[in-house]
Amino acid sequence: MRHKNLCDMIVEDIKKDIISGELKPGDKISGEYDLAKKYEVSRFTVREAMKKLDSTGLITIKHGIGSFVNEITPESFMKPLLPVLVMSNIDIQEICEARLPLEVQSISLCIDRINDEKLSEMKEIYKKMERALSEKDINKYNELDIQFHLLLAKASENRVLFEMLSTLQDMLREQLKRDVKVPDSLERSIKRHKLMIEAIENKEKELAKQLMTLHINDSIDYLV
Repeated sequence: MRHKNLCDMIVEDIKKDIISGELKPGDKISGEYDLAKKYEVSRFTVREAMKKLDSTGLITIKHGIGSFVNEITPESFMKPLLPVLVMSNIDIQEICEARLPLEVQSISLCIDRINDEKLSEMKEIYKKMERALSEKDINKYNELDIQFHLLLAKASENRVLFEMLSTLQDMLREQLKRDVKVPDSLERSIKRHKLMIEAIENKEKELAKQLMTLHINDSIDYLV
């Protein structure tokens, strides 16, 4: 337990220095020997701390050279979240409840910021969803549905929102693979996606937000 606490202390200390700007992107972090001396721990404890920081994306370990600070991105903080949540047995209702405000904000920002290229891509995904539905390929439909929502988040041009929704969508994907059988709700789903695209194209923000709310609430009703 003491080893774990010391390791986490080093992780938090270095993380704090990175966030505050004391350690900048590209900076080389002190070596194992110096850190072990500074924190009065073994080099093994330091090595474990560096591995933890590397797994978050905050630093990169270059073997034989040293550890270097990466550019801070939203992904740096969201990346470690997925395995923790998956192992916590979070259920679909919780995932959808968390998605709801994020998806509504995503489509709202998307309307303000989407370009013609992403709108065309959205329409193309919708066509593939129609095809998957006609072929009764539920797995393919679900995957395209996830792609659609991630494209919305990308079109919002908000990186934090995109990373948060990416994490939740990854969790939803795993749940759908495991044990969820979607009932005959896909017809309603496909209609909602079409209406959302039309609302985005016509810049009808309130309508788009209402449609997204209905869509996510449907997911909660049908998937739990």
